[in-house]
Amino acid sequence: MEQALKSSWNTKFIVTYLKRNYTKKFDYNDITDEDRKRLRFQFEDGSINIKCCCKSEIEQGISSVHRIYNKTKKEKHARDCCKYHRYSNSSKYEPGWHEEEDGHFTIHLQKEGYVAPKPTNNENSSNSLVNTTSTDLNDKEEKTAARPSNAKSKGQVTLLGLAAKLNMMAWERKAEQGKLPDHSFELLHQIYGLIKKVHLRKGDAGLQAAFITNNNPAATSLVNKRGFFFYLLLSRVFQKESQRTNRPVFYVTGEYKLGSKIKSYTFLISSSMYQQAQEWYNSGSHMICGFAQPYNPTKSKSEHNTLFTCKEMVAIHVTQQGLYCESNYEKIAYEYFVSKDRLFFKPYRNMIEYNDRRPDVIFIDREPTILGEIFGINEDNYLLKREEKLAWAQKNSHLYGFWYWDAYQNNRLYIE
Repeated sequence: MEQALKSSWNTKFIVTYLKRNYTKKFDYNDITDEDRKRLRFQFEDGSINIKCCCKSEIEQGISSVHRIYNKTKKEKHARDCCKYHRYSNSSKYEPGWHEEEDGHFTIHLQKEGYVAPKPTNNENSSNSLVNTTSTDLNDKEEKTAARPSNAKSKGQVTLLGLAAKLNMMAWERKAEQGKLPDHSFELLHQIYGLIKKVHLRKGDAGLQAAFITNNNPAATSLVNKRGFFFYLLLSRVFQKESQRTNRPVFYVTGEYKLGSKIKSYTFLISSSMYQQAQEWYNSGSHMICGFAQPYNPTKSKSEHNTLFTCKEMVAIHVTQQGLYCESNYEKIAYEYFVSKDRLFFKPYRNMIEYNDRRPDVIFIDREPTILGEIFGINEDNYLLKREEKLAWAQKNSHLYGFWYWDAYQNNRLYIE
């Protein structure tokens, strides 16, 4: 059973207002969005210092997306602090992502071949989106999708983990803007804005500079090492007979929308990959993400290559609007929420106040905010956790609303 929050644990940080020589404590759990925005403005102009209450040595900052982070990785939070890494950073989407002071991210991305999630109704998988030795990620509650067989280094981000987190971050930003995407292409546009801030090495040009549509000299080293980066909507899987060898050649095509025009890129893939790609295509909407090299590089900077040899590729199952889903039940629920005009997102961080758990969905169009769970496994251990979550919801109804769907019982899906 997961341990509930203890009152003795530190959940606070202290802000020193330098001009007024005044200090004030804030709670990591309860700080409002308005306070975060205000602190970000004051942090930028140098009028405040931020430190965690667990250790005076831990200086903190607040990023452009209003997330509080440690300014140095040398000092670690105390074990009884809610920011201690085993407690507050156990989400499978967090390890390997390092947020910088300017709101950019440096990630440790491992190399892998072709990987894809296989959404199921029971939401149960033993694979991982991050390469880690933590037992937290072996919990059946964590509905992970795929893990490359060559994973070795602790704390590295898999390509699948990168694709999934970018997707959820983009959806959350759209939700915060008050309007969800109408189509996968709209979400892809938001993702392309996010990759401006994602770097594989601190100080490099970033993933956007190496995006498949660009001929950016600043991204040369990354392109030479891994290839051009792509993130597209899977649109076609096919084969053609080679005129030279009379043998089949296998392809995958992905698309994105630029203005009113749909742009396509085609990737040569191996015969072993072809069967997997067909499964993606036949099992619903997928987005593909990876690295590729031009098959016949164009010499003109004004021309763009449209045929590539794929080096690494993953696929994630998505709703009609593009949101990543880890089970068929999630896909059904998310598309239902959209049909009901509900404003929601799929979180990628654990919530301290939710006993360090990550709900399946968070609704932000009601007061108070509503946490949601989709229960899809009819097993004793899982049902015990269901009861724990329902008990938490009853105890904390003054903080959050709570919605759930007992999908494992084939109960009717309903929300107001």
